[in-house]
Amino acid sequence: MKRLGGVDLVIIDTSAAYFNGKDELSNTEMGAHARMLRTLTTLPGEPCVLVLCHPVKHVTDPSQLLPRGGGAFLAEVDGNLTLWKHDGVLLDLHHSDKLRGPGFEPISLRLETVTTTRLMDKKGRLIPTVRAVWISDAETERETEDARSDEDALLKTMLIPGQSIADLANACGWHTSSGDAYKSKVQRVLKRLEKDKLASTKRGVATLTEAGKAAANASATRQTTRDLNGRRYPT
Repeated sequence: MKRLGGVDLVIIDTSAAYFNGKDELSNTEMGAHARMLRTLTTLPGEPCVLVLCHPVKHVTDPSQLLPRGGGAFLAEVDGNLTLWKHDGVLLDLHHSDKLRGPGFEPISLRLETVTTTRLMDKKGRLIPTVRAVWISDAETERETEDARSDEDALLKTMLIPGQSIADLANACGWHTSSGDAYKSKVQRVLKRLEKDKLASTKRGVATLTEAGKAAANASATRQTTRDLNGRRYPT
């Protein structure tokens, strides 16, 4: 770092990988671990230190995105930044209540699949990877509307019971670039519907709940309430 002339940012990937204690649930050990990581801010350049942490298990809400282990770790750090994925490809970058300094509104990000010639296999084939890019509030709203539109399409398709995942993809008109049924998209959308208790999957067959049937019928009704110019009217 001295040869580099100092650094501005140090990223720890992850906190658990560099934990030298024996028990993550020990406040004493986790407090000492956090203080050890803080010493990295004294390196040449006095860098910001970003520590990636695993969250607690079974998180169902962004407010539960806390570092796994003893609470003394959270008490020692300056802030707890969080990432919450929703609506398929969107992320919210925010913070929990723990932040020394002024807070900020959630920052919206979109996950994109990208390729680069710097990431190839031995046969010269491009290997896809994922990056998160900032998007505006208007783009966030459009992405959210697109996600809701996908959910409505799947809900209406599932009014016909007994269809396979491939059948649902074909009925929704979702296909991959090679023309195959886009089954992974169905599964992603279905997972969101299951979270909202609008659908359930048993023995590999997805079905609508009573609430899901009501939502599907309501969506079908909304689709038909248009004037001749195609403008939607609220129902």
